[in-house]
Amino acid sequence: MDAGKSGSGKGNGSRGFGILEPGQVLWMFLAGLLFCQMVLPSLSCAKDKPPLRIAAAADLEAILPKIAEAFTRKTGIPVSVSYGSSGVFFLQVRHHAPFDLFMSADAFYPARLVRLGDGVPGTDRIYARGGLVLWFSRKPELAPGVSPVKALSDPSFGKIALANPRVAPYGRASLHCLKVSGLVGTLRARWVLGDNVSQVAQYLETGAAGAGFLPVGLGEKLRTEKGWTWPVPGSCAPPLLQKMVVLKTSSRQEAAKSFESFVTGPSGQAFFRKAGYGR
Repeated sequence: MDAGKSGSGKGNGSRGFGILEPGQVLWMFLAGLLFCQMVLPSLSCAKDKPPLRIAAAADLEAILPKIAEAFTRKTGIPVSVSYGSSGVFFLQVRHHAPFDLFMSADAFYPARLVRLGDGVPGTDRIYARGGLVLWFSRKPELAPGVSPVKALSDPSFGKIALANPRVAPYGRASLHCLKVSGLVGTLRARWVLGDNVSQVAQYLETGAAGAGFLPVGLGEKLRTEKGWTWPVPGSCAPPLLQKMVVLKTSSRQEAAKSFESFVTGPSGQAFFRKAGYGR
């Protein structure tokens, strides 16, 4: 269509854009609104809504962005995620940090928040079952039948990285594995503690540590040509039941509950299965 013919049709013959009739303006507005609602819920339309604020355990850093994007695409609700150690987030929530939902790396902290009155009763739900992998910078040389965890005694691997057991559930699981393997006394001097599992991954990726414990999701992400991983069996470190909870101080509790339902539903669980988590 000739641009000079738009508008009232009484222009001076130039080929510029004419003035739109009121009916055309209304039609374009309604069409744009419909397009926004049906096609772009995760883009310009979502920007007009306040984000759902989630405090998430650091083991979710490789998987949660994909889940949040899918949730926003479906619902139009934007999501803002902060990652860190579950123990630190627990303390922040107790001091009324501005989060709507807390996704812990264990079941203890969410259940505790409900008991203390900071979590909404009935919303502490299991969303995943996580496990540990032991990552080495190279495949260790082991005699037949010897557990790879024993290879940590080899000083050529240098520092051994694990998350701080005081604040990180995966750190406590790592320490448990070392205890049942009888290696705590031998290895304590070579430990390097990360504030959370993301920092542990950084130690391993940069070579600051030659071996370390990671959640299964981050272990798969860190797999390289030189690296080698071993799934830690439940006899050494029992699987972690990971829970989430809607927070009492949230003004967006219904949106947080919708996110919980999405995470525990078929779409959300497909992401977790692909990353190696169970339920």
